[in-house]
Amino acid sequence: MQSRMCVLVHLESEKSAYIPTIKNQSTKECLTAKFQKATQGSSAENKSETGRRGKNKRITWRPPPRNRLKVNTDAAFHKDTGKAVLAVVVRDWQGKVITRTTATFKTISALTAEAQAYRKALILIKNLQIPKCIIETDCLPLVQAIKSKMPIAEVDAIFRDILQLLEEAPDVGATWTPRDGNKLAH
Repeated sequence: MQSRMCVLVHLESEKSAYIPTIKNQSTKECLTAKFQKATQGSSAENKSETGRRGKNKRITWRPPPRNRLKVNTDAAFHKDTGKAVLAVVVRDWQGKVITRTTATFKTISALTAEAQAYRKALILIKNLQIPKCIIETDCLPLVQAIKSKMPIAEVDAIFRDILQLLEEAPDVGATWTPRDGNKLAH
């Protein structure tokens, strides 16, 4: 499981043409280094970025209210091989990681991989019986489709699963965050 997370981290940060494994570094060392880099300075990731008007804006992970958990999802897809990796991270209001999971699979597109990650998050919170949470992803088209309940043809079957799981979890919210606000799931 941890090696898959390491592969996802490497894919997102390097955008390499292959899905490599890191051979010179143990999985634990890789994950520890990536976690520390993603959370350095506080429980939230911080990065300054220039906005449209030239002013610096800060991209941060925003904690959920105290009575909720936040579930961050992300996926990476390699078009040439059809391989995808997903990660789901559950954190509390202090940014403490409660649980996480990863998976590798074959798929047809990045959007399909992101939808699979979202569905995996819903299955995880259902299995762990987490009643109130916010699921956050950096895939804006997916969040828009979920909120409007308008399916996307490319991910129709997965989308129907997502809507069914959301009906069973009325206190689960869907939100979008820029990629820099979703670093731990990368």
